[in-house]
Amino acid sequence: MAYYGYEFYYDGTRATFWGYIQIAMINMGWELHDNISSTVKVYRSNGESGNEPYGYIWIDAGTSTYIEFRAYQYWNSTTHAGVRLRYAADGATSSRITAAYFTSSHPGLIVGDKNVVTIVANLSTANTANNGIMFGH
Repeated sequence: MAYYGYEFYYDGTRATFWGYIQIAMINMGWELHDNISSTVKVYRSNGESGNEPYGYIWIDAGTSTYIEFRAYQYWNSTTHAGVRLRYAADGATSSRITAAYFTSSHPGLIVGDKNVVTIVANLSTANTANNGIMFGH
């Protein structure tokens, strides 16, 4: 099992948090499937067993106001397009970590494995929308 858990303080910028996410995804065992740009990447996992159909997560850190996550059942790395998009709570705004929570005064958290990933930008803010995201294979 490639479980990864990391609680950290950082400089409060979206770019630094994005760097932590990229490292964590690889350390948890997710494969970089489509390196679209420096701020948009698609990772895939076929679960801890390695016997499941692949699941794909598209991550866009290219805006200054949020990092967005989208889950797909299939992703074509040649055309950079996915099939069967799913958002958290079925909406794009629920599938984002907003920049308001990228703060250096509180810790962030990234935990997970090839099955489930949880990312929280600000551990001190309880029960607040767009503070974190959970997705999985």
